[in-house]
Amino acid sequence: MEKVEAVDIRVKKYLELAGYEKWARSYATVHRGWNLTSNILESINKVLVSARELPIYDFLEEVLLLFVKWNCANRQEASYTFRTLIEKFNDMLSENEALCTRMTVVPSTEYMYTVHDKQKHFIICIKKKILM
Repeated sequence: MEKVEAVDIRVKKYLELAGYEKWARSYATVHRGWNLTSNILESINKVLVSARELPIYDFLEEVLLLFVKWNCANRQEASYTFRTLIEKFNDMLSENEALCTRMTVVPSTEYMYTVHDKQKHFIICIKKKILM
């Protein structure tokens, strides 16, 4: 909880208000081993087996890195996929494309990205959460 508090005190307060028994296995009032899960949840659980032993903050960091990696791979795959959408969704995509074309993000390594915004360039380290 000290790590959570160091990052954002609001998250610590939220977790305490929700109650430890709802998110911490050691405080759980019921056995949670027989919960029904979906296939995607089972896939995530399989990948995060070793991370489950970590403290909550470190576990959430692992989950974040996993989702960033998956989203990057899915985005690349989707960029080569072409489908005709109904007008409503085509309009939404056009609006979002117009909003996001100002900046381009180029991955340098797994954690380092370069963001180009007109004449400005930023290097971001996601692992250390810093702007260089």
